[in-house]
Amino acid sequence: MRCPLNPFSTMTRFHIHSAHYLVVLYSFRNSCKGLK
Repeated sequence: MRCPLNPFSTMTRFHIHSAHYLVVLYSFRNSCKGLK
């Protein structure tokens, strides 16, 4: 169980980053709707 998890960690990091970007975009759209 000593195999390196480099691809997995990179995939997880990318998934977390994309999820954070989606949350920011979603909240931005919500604030735009609130302004209108």
